[in-house]
Amino acid sequence: MYPLNIDGEELYLRDLKINDLPHLLKWYNNINDFAFATGVYQPITLREMLNRYFESRASSKDFFAGIYIRASSDMIGVLKGQLCCDGDLSAWINSIIIDPDFQRRGYGSKTVNLLIRHIKESCSVKRVYLSVAEENTKGMLFWKRQSFKTLKRINRDYGYKNKCNTILIMYKDI
Repeated sequence: MYPLNIDGEELYLRDLKINDLPHLLKWYNNINDFAFATGVYQPITLREMLNRYFESRASSKDFFAGIYIRASSDMIGVLKGQLCCDGDLSAWINSIIIDPDFQRRGYGSKTVNLLIRHIKESCSVKRVYLSVAEENTKGMLFWKRQSFKTLKRINRDYGYKNKCNTILIMYKDI
């Protein structure tokens, strides 16, 4: 796993530890709020969460970090993605989750800014990518506020409630 331990003024990011997974499972199984962010459309078990965790740990490019408030050390979210520091100099954000009790306070934006600053300085990353379902209006607004632009649209059948979702690949040059 790519180590993603970043200190910020209000927040810090720390690589997830195995004892963080039960807390993380709560968010992954909160399908109403986070299905679009996690790609999980039905409840998963702790074993399945462990598999996701170990997949990330096995890859030198993946990061899987908790988002913590500095003042209290409470984990309020999670950030998952990959870095490509060899040749491509790009990164992907797979998901960002902020606990509903902490949303709309700027923590998501601060997390993205911490990540971007870090990967730009440590790996000279030039571009960050992500995908977002067009139907995910909250997610679309969030990423547009972060100055991400649409690169292309893809029609994709998630198999979720038999809907065909339009997925946008978005990017930001940094």
